[in-house]
Amino acid sequence: TAQDGLKLKGLKIDVADAMLGAFEIHQLSITYQSVPAVFEGSASFRLPPTYSERDEARMSFGFENGKFKHAGIERFPFNPALQIYPPFLSLTAIGFTLSLDPLIINGGVELAAGPVIGGTSAISIDALPPNGFTFAFTDPALLKVSGDVKVVNQTLGGGFISYRTDGLLQFGGGIDWDLDPIIHVTAGVATKPPDGPAFIDLSSGRFSAVIAGSVDVLDGLFTAEGKGAISSRGFAVCGSVGLLVGSINVGAGYVW
Repeated sequence: TAQDGLKLKGLKIDVADAMLGAFEIHQLSITYQSVPAVFEGSASFRLPPTYSERDEARMSFGFENGKFKHAGIERFPFNPALQIYPPFLSLTAIGFTLSLDPLIINGGVELAAGPVIGGTSAISIDALPPNGFTFAFTDPALLKVSGDVKVVNQTLGGGFISYRTDGLLQFGGGIDWDLDPIIHVTAGVATKPPDGPAFIDLSSGRFSAVIAGSVDVLDGLFTAEGKGAISSRGFAVCGSVGLLVGSINVGAGYVW
C-alpha cells in the first residue's frame, strides 16, 4: 500500500549472449526472494580468443538472510591446456566451491587425453564441481570423490566413492554407451535407490551391492540383460537372452 511503501518480494534477472568488454556473457542469472531472504547469482563467461564452450568459465554465489551461504568458480579453463604428460594427458580446467552451514569444500579438475577429433579430445574426464572431491564437515563427516568420462564429447559413464567417519563406505557407477540404432550397452553398480548405492558398513561388517547390465542390438534383434546382488546375507543372480523369436530366462540365489 501507499502507507507501507514499496515492498520487493522477488526479483529475477537473466542475461544471455552479451559482451562485457573482452568477455562474452553466455548466461547470467540473478534471483532474489524476500521470504526467506535469499540472493543467488550465477554466470558463465566465454573467454577470448575462441569464445567457445571449451573456454567457458562458470561461477556462482549465494546469501541467505544477509549471511554468506556459498560461492565458487565451478570451472576455470586453461587455454592452452596445461600439459601433464604431453601429448597424451593435459589439464583443461579446474574448479573450487565453498559453502557454509555446514562447511562443505568441493574442488576438482577436468582432464583431456588422446588425440583431438573434430576439435574435441578423444577422452575427457569431468571431475569438476559438483563432482571431484567433496569434504563435508558434518557429523559424521563425509569425504566423496566422483567424476564422469566422455568419449568424443559423449558421456560414457561415471562413478563415485564416499566415506563417512562413522564407518560407512558407499560406491557406485558404470557405463551407458549408445550407438543408436546399432547397439546400446549399460553396465555398472547401482548408485540410487532402491538398488543402490552399494555400501560396506565397516563398523558392523554388513555390505550390499547390486550389479546390472544390458545389451540391445538393432533395436531388439538381440537382447541380453542380467542383474546380480551380493550382500552380507547372500547372493542372487538373474538374466535373460532374447531374440525376435523368444527369450531364455535363468536365475539362482543362495543365503549364507
